[in-house]
Amino acid sequence: MGNQCSFPAQQCLHRGGVWPLPPTNEHQIDISEWADMDRKLIRPSVQGGAVNMSSTGATDDSSHFNIHDARRGDQWLSANHSYLVAEAGVYNEVENHKLDNGAFYSGQMRNDQPHGRGEQVWKDGTSYVGDWREGKAEGQGHLTKKDGTSYKGEWRDGRKHGPGVERLPDGSYYEGHFVEGKKQGKGTFRWEGGATYEGSFYEDNLHGHGRFKWPDGREYSGQWKRNRMDGQGKFTWADGKVYEGEYKSDKKHGAGRFSWPDGSEVRGNWVNGKQEGKGWHKGQDGVVKEGMWENGQVVKWIAV
Repeated sequence: MGNQCSFPAQQCLHRGGVWPLPPTNEHQIDISEWADMDRKLIRPSVQGGAVNMSSTGATDDSSHFNIHDARRGDQWLSANHSYLVAEAGVYNEVENHKLDNGAFYSGQMRNDQPHGRGEQVWKDGTSYVGDWREGKAEGQGHLTKKDGTSYKGEWRDGRKHGPGVERLPDGSYYEGHFVEGKKQGKGTFRWEGGATYEGSFYEDNLHGHGRFKWPDGREYSGQWKRNRMDGQGKFTWADGKVYEGEYKSDKKHGAGRFSWPDGSEVRGNWVNGKQEGKGWHKGQDGVVKEGMWENGQVVKWIAV
């Protein structure tokens, strides 16, 4: 029983700045060993980078918006979205205007800066198509890198800010809220292997309440702290086993209850993933026994 209640870690390789597919062994749920997880979680490409005229890299695909869709004096409205520039000033349009950094810009300008609708293409093939304000991306825009990484959504002051979708070359993607270039608030991340997380993010980390589902049917729903299960949570296996209780740094730690599909269960206290101290066992026949656990093993039974 003790071994069934402990979960040894399995280290997984980190690649491409995103989590790899979680381990498949149903007993191995300690994700704290996933390489650099707490520092490199889903940070595709231009993390936090501002998009402006002097940038040397950004990202967007080859889809183009028609900047000539509508014009009313100094008000410009794209037929593709509802962003409206309605400020005083003199606008002019440029086509393939070469910037000092070697990038090319086509679109609206004001006071010698991109302002309104426009597209900028960098020397490496990276491009941004969308709204600009005083030389920075602001409003709706689409950023794509030559490796296939892209972001489409809202921008503010040259950073991803508001709802948007960020896609990675391997097919993984994040859909949710951004704050100053980072994933923050409610969102969903789907890995190319089928794993999903839906819940709260903070500064590019799984943080707050959320639900993580593995492709093999395992699921954890509860509190997270900087990419680790931490706080109250419930872990369910595909075969029906369930642990419900406290976690700390991805391990069962504190009061909890572990149950099996046959109706048997144990209740007690866990330390670093293993049951410790006084606890209770209920068999499938309904008989309850009190006992003492050490390092995940029963060392003494006390009749109740």
